Amino acid sequence: MKKLLIKLNAVDLLASALLLVFIITWFNHRTDVSFHKIQSIAMYTLLYVVFRLTYTKAEYYFRERIILITLSACAIWQSIYAILQVTSIYESKNYLFTMTGSFHNPGPFGGFLAICASMFIPGIQGEKNRFLKILYSIATILCIILLPATLSRTSLLAFGTSMLIYISSYKYFRDIIKRYWILALLAISILGSCAYLYKKDSADGRAFINKISGLAIKENGIKGSGLGKFSVTYGETQANYFAPYIDDIIHGDSPEKIERERMIADCPEYAFNEYMEIGVECGIIGITLFVTLTITAIIFLYKAKSTGCYGLIALSIFAIFSYPFKMVVFCIFETLFIAMAGAKQNKSGNTLIPVYITAGLAVIILATGYGKIRKIQKAEKMLEKSIVLYDLKHYEPFIEDCISFKDDLLHNYKFLFALGQSLNKCGEYEKSDSVLNIGSSVSCDPMFWNIMGNNATALGDYERAKVCYTKAFCMIPNRLYPLSLLAKMYHENGDTTAFLHLSNAINSFVPKVESALTKELREEINLIIHESYLQKPAPTPARY
Repeated sequence: MKKLLIKLNAVDLLASALLLVFIITWFNHRTDVSFHKIQSIAMYTLLYVVFRLTYTKAEYYFRERIILITLSACAIWQSIYAILQVTSIYESKNYLFTMTGSFHNPGPFGGFLAICASMFIPGIQGEKNRFLKILYSIATILCIILLPATLSRTSLLAFGTSMLIYISSYKYFRDIIKRYWILALLAISILGSCAYLYKKDSADGRAFINKISGLAIKENGIKGSGLGKFSVTYGETQANYFAPYIDDIIHGDSPEKIERERMIADCPEYAFNEYMEIGVECGIIGITLFVTLTITAIIFLYKAKSTGCYGLIALSIFAIFSYPFKMVVFCIFETLFIAMAGAKQNKSGNTLIPVYITAGLAVIILATGYGKIRKIQKAEKMLEKSIVLYDLKHYEPFIEDCISFKDDLLHNYKFLFALGQSLNKCGEYEKSDSVLNIGSSVSCDPMFWNIMGNNATALGDYERAKVCYTKAFCMIPNRLYPLSLLAKMYHENGDTTAFLHLSNAINSFVPKVESALTKELREEINLIIHESYLQKPAPTPARY
């Protein structure tokens, strides 16, 4: 039997360079969050090596059949599962949506269908086996029928783009496109406009996330902010962006552009654009390498007439508007397609040394973190039992339960907030502050700063409280809650001038969402005014 050897190509070199950037970024910004991400990267690096070697060897025997057969079975199963959800035989994974497949959201489900269908259609054309043609056709029909039902614009765009490139590979269709390119462009423009207007606020929100992410990339330059640090970096950048306009925003005098942007601002956990997220975390070099690797892989697969080309195109488009790499199935897709591209360009090889080095490096990373991973898994199981106490507002028992495992969950911002708030409710303000401070270095949720402001107020540190509440409002300047806390702090401190000034602004402030809570917050402020300031002597400023 011929010995399996490989010859490195551009895909292998770019993938290795990207891995090196990830490792350097991890070393420069080592945190509990980055630990989890580098472990995942090491795992997918090993998977890349396995796919690369397996596909290089199997190319002579199976070509791409084994992949398409496996995906067909998965797509048919997912489609049937989704249909059973629609008929209420099975429950949806998300109560807000009727159909999600085995995913927790119809968006990723639509992305999965788009990637599969993008591979099946070219697969049908190139398949000679009649049974397999029927199998691929059934899977394709199910995917195409269910894809619009997911209401995922991104999935439809991903599928449409991949298929447009596929039909463009045929001279007949290229001639049609050249002949009617104006009509095609008009149709695309109309469809794009309809997709935008269908969920205008969502589209504007994601465009604004890209804008702030771009500013973060510009600020961090080459070094990046660190693996897993997108959320907190985004929060800081957004707060800095709105900070110069805060007084104008509070009093309703901000420029029209800022007013429009503040109403769509939020605290996203993900960038909803994998390329921008890599840019924020790993810097300009990281995003450049990843984009170059993706384009190179697509070119290699296209030249090899591989169905993986169209799957990778669909995934790449999907990654511009969503968060596929937060889910294992899409990470496996990405790893598989890149490995296929490397194998397609594999000439007569002469070595396996680079494979040993890459795999060895990944194994070392995984082995050194194995003990910590086991402790984290144990802590997460313990948290599942203890969090019930927090939900029932049994704060002291919850704190006692957390003592044994809290140091293993410093990457979990939801746990850190629950623990910090529990400590605040129990009057342990300094301990609460230390926990919430860690949480604020992991998440961009302004509630961390609101509770830290409450801690500072309780301790009599009003200047610190003002800083915290102001920071919370700068991060998302469309929420009334931090302003109400700031006004109450002014009242408690005796700064009647600042309180009355801010209370007037609160009554006229326009939040993103008017609700029973915003009404209640205003009523609380007006009650303080009625009970403490009406028919009182003229207010005097307090000293800080």
